[in-house]
Amino acid sequence: MRQLRDHLSGRWATAEFTLGEAVLHGDAHMENLLVTADGREAFVDLETVCIGPPEWDLTLTALYYECGWFSDKEYVDFVQTYEFDVRLSPSWSELRLARMLRMTLWLAQSADNDLQRQRQIRHRIDTLRDETAPAGWTGY
Repeated sequence: MRQLRDHLSGRWATAEFTLGEAVLHGDAHMENLLVTADGREAFVDLETVCIGPPEWDLTLTALYYECGWFSDKEYVDFVQTYEFDVRLSPSWSELRLARMLRMTLWLAQSADNDLQRQRQIRHRIDTLRDETAPAGWTGY
């Protein structure tokens, strides 16, 4: 994992972001979006809000799609609404790898006494090594 982090760090230094900078949620996924009774939407879980490239937030949705957690239609609707497909970004490979590393490390934090999570962490590490990630990743 350290080798992967170091490799990614070198690539990240030269990554190109085309959307400029904006306020980011940092962990923008559906479980962090609440809809009130009157239909208003709001993000919660704001500890990673920062300034950076919008591609960072968009990458999570694209990666969830690659994992099979969103349908083709859901992802196409998302891209059409946002008018940008982050998978076409020049920095996609760096963004994707950084998110997968982060998702794996997040899961590792909660796996002490959970054999299913421990198996999933081992699977994620194996697929990161053999470059088949995110094949077979499950969500938690």
